[in-house]
Amino acid sequence: MDQIDWKAELRKIEREYDGLPPEPPTAENRSVPQGPPAAEIRGQKLPNIRAREEADRKVTLLAASARLVLVGSLLGALWWWPYANSCGFGLAAFLSAKTMIVVGGVWGAAFAWRNRLVTSHTIAVAFVFTGLALLAADVLPRLGYITIPHMGAVHLRCPAISISGAEAGAPKTFVA
Repeated sequence: MDQIDWKAELRKIEREYDGLPPEPPTAENRSVPQGPPAAEIRGQKLPNIRAREEADRKVTLLAASARLVLVGSLLGALWWWPYANSCGFGLAAFLSAKTMIVVGGVWGAAFAWRNRLVTSHTIAVAFVFTGLALLAADVLPRLGYITIPHMGAVHLRCPAISISGAEAGAPKTFVA
């Protein structure tokens, strides 16, 4: 029965735990036939590594483009906003959609920055500034910081609707 050299086994485990490579072979282990030289192995792996990096690059470009298309679609869809957006809940929903343009732009810019995609980052930053400008155009007049000529009074809340005396006693009918 062979005796196990526990000190050697413990050294191997400690090296592996510390993240170090295995110990180089000793003089008695050198008689074991070695595999192909490292340069040959590297030469065989290099095309595979390059192909994998190219595939990762294409996936990254596709992901960045998808993010930009989503934000750009939301920006374009604001032109056809189907709800009232002059005050109240409609205004809050409209402003939150514009805020999502800013958030989506930051999302795309962070992804592009992390993956070193210059064009995508530039477009995403443009979306951020466009979203901020759209938000400022809606919020600042309502807060009184700027006035826009030929624009009526703008409010955050809808003005209360008053019922005149003649209509107050009339029964309310709903038409479906």
